[in-house]
Amino acid sequence: MSELEFEESTHTYRLDGKILPSISQILRPLSERILSAIPDQDVVEAARIRGVEAHQSIDKMNKGLCDRYESNYTEAWAKFCDATGFTPTHSEYRTYHPSILFACTIDVLGTLPDGRQMLIDVKTGSKYKHLALQTAGQAMCLSAHGLCDRNVLRANVHLTQKDGEWTYKIDEHNDPGDFTALFNFIGWQRAKERYT
Repeated sequence: MSELEFEESTHTYRLDGKILPSISQILRPLSERILSAIPDQDVVEAARIRGVEAHQSIDKMNKGLCDRYESNYTEAWAKFCDATGFTPTHSEYRTYHPSILFACTIDVLGTLPDGRQMLIDVKTGSKYKHLALQTAGQAMCLSAHGLCDRNVLRANVHLTQKDGEWTYKIDEHNDPGDFTALFNFIGWQRAKERYT
């Protein structure tokens, strides 16, 4: 089996030396449109840093390297896990689609008490519709390697502060049309690579 390599500094995925686009790169036309509408780019950078901090602390907690009081984000994440019975099985897991050839890092895959799997993308900022396409791509990659069904429960879990207390909100992604929309963006990415 081929080994996926990841270069953190450039956010570059390679499979057998070949660069694979990430889901983020494929969806860049949507995210750039949203981010360019924010007049203060310092706000965008602060949000990016918050997201990195949240992901790192939640990954540590999922791997048993810290407790729920490590940060505000782990406290909110623990509340989500307690309330739903969610148990992480994979955290910050890099994967790729072997035939469509794109890559991603999933935030968390795990199970609910009834045995169903749930794929979660953790967010610390605003809700955006295109994030459903991101979890669709992640589900495609995981299912291609037999780690979950393509129709796995998908959601963003937004870690947020409400009335001075850290908590969470779940934004479920259950539209099967997300996969079709993602395929359209992948087709656009391939055309761009081939014809420009």
